[in-house]
Amino acid sequence: MIKSIWTIQAHMRKYALRKKFEKLLQEKKAKMDRDVKKLQADLKRGWKHWGHSPRCIVHLPSLSLSQEQRITSEHFLTRQFSQLARLCDLRNPLISIIFISPLQIPPDLLGYFLSIMHVRGVKDPKFRLKVIVPENLHRLPGHFSLAQALLASPIAYKRLEIAVSGQKAYLVPYRVGSDEQDISVKLKVPILGPTADCCQQCSTKIGARELFAEADMNVAPGACVKPTYDWKKENSQNAIQSKKREIAAKLVSLVKENPFVRSGCSRSTTSTTRGATPRSI
Repeated sequence: MIKSIWTIQAHMRKYALRKKFEKLLQEKKAKMDRDVKKLQADLKRGWKHWGHSPRCIVHLPSLSLSQEQRITSEHFLTRQFSQLARLCDLRNPLISIIFISPLQIPPDLLGYFLSIMHVRGVKDPKFRLKVIVPENLHRLPGHFSLAQALLASPIAYKRLEIAVSGQKAYLVPYRVGSDEQDISVKLKVPILGPTADCCQQCSTKIGARELFAEADMNVAPGACVKPTYDWKKENSQNAIQSKKREIAAKLVSLVKENPFVRSGCSRSTTSTTRGATPRSI
C-alpha cells in the first residue's frame, strides 16, 4: 500500500515539474516575441533615417527549417553557402557587411566578387566586409542550421557581438526561426523580416493561399483543408470519416468550378485513403 502511494506521488511530482517546465518555456517564448517585435518596431520607425546614415548589415543565411526537413534536405550546407550575392550590398558606400558563412570563402571566389565591385566603381569594399565562420560547425551534426552553429560557437558569437556594438545594425536572415530571434534579442539587433510565427504560417500552402487571397492576387484553382493538429486525440473513425467527407466535398466543388483541370485528384484521394493527415488540395 505504501509503495503504491510512493509511486503515485512520484508520478504527480513528475507531472507537476513537466507542467512547470512547459509554463517556463511558454513565458520565455512570449518574452522573446515581445522583444523581437519591439526591436522591429524601432527599426520601422527609424527606417527613413537609417537609409541616409552608415549602417551595418548582418547577413545570416541560415536555413532554419524543422529538424525533419533539415535531415532529409539535399545539399543542406551548400544551400546555406549559396547566398554570396548578398555581398553586392557593398555597392552602397554607407553599408558595411558582416557575413556569417558556414564555410571559409575561397580567396579566389571572394576576389571574384570584389573585382566585380571594383569594375562597378565601388570603393574599398574589402574594408567594409567581415566574414565570420562558426568554429564548431564541423563538430556539430550535419543537419544543424547556421544559426544553431553560431549559438554553439562562443568565439564566433563574441566576434559578432563586438562587431555590431556601438553602431546601427540589423539582421537579414535566410528564413526566420526561433534561433534567429534568439540571436536578435541577445545582440539587440532587429530582424529585417517577419516574425518566426508569421514566416512559418506563410511558408505553408494554406498560408500562402490566404496571403495571396488577402492581397487580391490571382490564385491557382484549389481549396484549403485545415490540418487537424490534435489528430492523435481525435483519431477515431468518426473524425477520420468527417475529414474524408470534407475533402471529397471540396474536390467535387473544384471539379464543378474548373471542368478543364484534370490533374491532382488521384494524388489527393490516394493520400487520404492511406490515413495521412490532410493539409491542402
